Amino acid sequence: MQCHSKRSLLLLLALGLLSSHAQADVLSFRIGPKADVVGGTGDVYKRFENRLGAGLEVGFEVLFIDLYADFMAMGDQQYFATVNLGFDVSTGDDIRFNVGLHTGPMFYIFQKEEAEPLVVPADVRRQLEQAGINVDDAVNSYNRAAEDEAELGRLAFGWNLARLRTEVEFKLAPVLFFGFQGSVGYHYLISGEEVAAGAKNQAVEDVAREYGIQPTEKELLRDTVGAKPVDVEKLNGVNFNAGAYFRIEL
Repeated sequence: MQCHSKRSLLLLLALGLLSSHAQADVLSFRIGPKADVVGGTGDVYKRFENRLGAGLEVGFEVLFIDLYADFMAMGDQQYFATVNLGFDVSTGDDIRFNVGLHTGPMFYIFQKEEAEPLVVPADVRRQLEQAGINVDDAVNSYNRAAEDEAELGRLAFGWNLARLRTEVEFKLAPVLFFGFQGSVGYHYLISGEEVAAGAKNQAVEDVAREYGIQPTEKELLRDTVGAKPVDVEKLNGVNFNAGAYFRIEL
């Protein structure tokens, strides 16, 4: 009987704690500026001019379900953004601790690198024209494709399969908080350059098959145009953020 009473008391205490937390966070909205050090594995993160970025976070929470997005400027025409859906739990009042686990996409934008226009030497132009090839049309087509590739090369896209985030924050006013934040995520990430190189690799394979190009010449062609198959095993990795923020929470 005594054991049953203890279990009942523990159950009531647990329900009380859960209900008090739910009442505090039934529905909340937050927004505020933040500064983060951003890093991760892979070549994409090496392209940032600065590892320290400044930006904004906006989020909603309904009970334990949390949805937030952050946007960071990382340098001249370099940006990083994420959208995150998961759950979040908090404890404390004037000093509050938050822990959340999320999943969602990541977006990267870098400066555009100008494409080098194709210049055909005079002797090569004569040989091509003698073979019946319209060199000007071929050059224009190449330059248009190079321009499209330069635009694609500005972008990268990833997905955080799991992103763990912890926060400690201090209440400065009834709706104003200052805090420190850290997160680590396990992601799959691919850049626009890798997509373009993979597309060119497939094009080289198609041309080689159609015209019977030998393996040696095919490899030379692949190197010349920058074709490279996408290595799926290298798309996974980890990323991290650490920084400070101000937050208005309603």
